[in-house]
Amino acid sequence: MWTIRQQLDETHLNPGCCILDGIPYGPCLLISREHGSGGTVVAKALGERLGWNMYDREIVAQIADSEHVQKKLIESVDEKVRTRWESTWRQMLFPEDVSTERYLRCLHDVILTLGHNGDVIILGRGAQYLLPARCSLRVRLIAPLEKRAQRVSENQRLSITEAVAFVQRIDKEQTHFIQKYFHSDLSAPQNYDLVLNTDDFSVEGTVNVVLKALEAKLGVTCPV
Repeated sequence: MWTIRQQLDETHLNPGCCILDGIPYGPCLLISREHGSGGTVVAKALGERLGWNMYDREIVAQIADSEHVQKKLIESVDEKVRTRWESTWRQMLFPEDVSTERYLRCLHDVILTLGHNGDVIILGRGAQYLLPARCSLRVRLIAPLEKRAQRVSENQRLSITEAVAFVQRIDKEQTHFIQKYFHSDLSAPQNYDLVLNTDDFSVEGTVNVVLKALEAKLGVTCPV
């Protein structure tokens, strides 16, 4: 009881944390972004400024796919917490087969574990639908299709026509993933605290706006 009380007291003292069903979470920065909007670059810059670990959608997916890594990560969480997550995840996700169910369960556990540890930046994978809004700043980065295609064309050495098709395909896949497994509209602004058009901001400008919002909502400030 003393250990639990100490943990709760420390959580309350930590800016941006919250307790949901007796489990502490946060602070978290959850970034959803249109492909080519510069989200990865912005997230890395934010991680450096905050001193937080950053996990993009590929890393989170790899963790969920790797039995060894996923097992080690989940085992770092108290058994009672894991049991509670197991009892609730099925109410949120609706897989159509066993393999999809396993992947979604692992993905769910990975994201909740990262959020439980706090001081984390997560890109994509529906994290904004899994972690408590009270301990998270939920950001959506967007940009005009032409601008995003231009960035992709330069980075991946594609023609503009190829880049446009590529960006549209990724947009469609992301929208489908969120709609199918979280029954939500990826682009709906009410699912975010901040929607930012990166076409109007530099990377540094975008980072500064997000940091201001993080301080305003969660009371989290950058280390000096």
